[in-house]
Amino acid sequence: MALFDDIPNEILVRILMNVDDIRNILHCERVCHCFADIVQDDHFKACWLETKFGARKALGSTIFNTLNAGLKIPLNFGQGSNVYQSLELEDAGILS
Repeated sequence: MALFDDIPNEILVRILMNVDDIRNILHCERVCHCFADIVQDDHFKACWLETKFGARKALGSTIFNTLNAGLKIPLNFGQGSNVYQSLELEDAGILS
C-alpha cells in the first residue's frame, strides 16, 4: 500500500486542478502540508484561475490580489469607481 507522501506532486496538482469551487480549494489547503504547499503556490493559483475562468479574468484577479495585498485596504470596484470605469473603457476598445 502506497503512502500518501509517496504520491508525486504532479499527480496531486492534477487532482487539485479538477476541484471546481474556490471554497473547496481552500478546504484542500487545510488537509495537509503537501496540499497547502501546492495551493499556496502562485503558479498553481494562476493555472487554476485560468482553467476555471479564462486568461483575462485570471490576470485581473492576480493584479487585484497583488494590489490589495500591497495596499492592505479594501478596494471598491463598484460602478462609478475609477478602476471600474477604466475597465469599461478598455472593454469598449477606448483604452488599450
